[in-house]
Amino acid sequence: MLHPRLRRAALACTFFSLAPCFAQNSSPTKLSDSEWKSLHAAYQDARHRLFAVDGGFEARSFGQHYLARFDGRGVRVVPDRGDWELGLELASFGRDGTRTDALAPHLVRSQHRTLEHVWSDRVTEWYMNGDDGLEHGFDVRTRPQGRRSAVLRAARARDLGVRVQDDRLGARRSTARANSP
Repeated sequence: MLHPRLRRAALACTFFSLAPCFAQNSSPTKLSDSEWKSLHAAYQDARHRLFAVDGGFEARSFGQHYLARFDGRGVRVVPDRGDWELGLELASFGRDGTRTDALAPHLVRSQHRTLEHVWSDRVTEWYMNGDDGLEHGFDVRTRPQGRRSAVLRAARARDLGVRVQDDRLGARRSTARANSP
C-alpha cells in the first residue's frame, strides 16, 4: 500500500500526463468511454475552479485568456496579454430614493466554480467560471419596497480605456486610462 502522499503524487502524475489528451478531447485507448468522460469532467472542473489567495479568490479563464481576481467587493479581470483591465463591483441596490449602499457583503462564499457575495437577505451576487468565461448575475429573493424603479447599480473599478464617440454611434480605444469610483 502506498503512503497517502505518494498515492497523491502518482495520481497527479497520471492526471498531468493525460493533459494533452484532454486538450484534444481524445480518449486514451485503455479507458472506457464512461471512464474518459468522468475523468474529462473532473479535469474541466479543476481548470475552472476558484482558488483562495491572499485577499480573496482567483479564477483562470483558459478559453478567454484572462485571470479574474475577487477581492470581497467585486471582480477585476486582467488579460494574459494586453495592457487593459476591467473591474466591476456592486455600488447599491434597492429602489430609487431608498437604495442600500453596498459597502461590504455580509458573506462571501466559494464552491468549486462559483463565488457568491451575499449583500442582504434579499440580494446575492454570483459569479460562475466556466468553459465560456465568467458568468455574472444576481438573485433577488424579494421585491424592494416602494413604487419606483428597482435598481442594481454597479461601479467600474477600472475601465478598458474605451471612449464613446460624441455621436454615440461608436467607440474608440483611448490612450488615457481612467479610474472611476
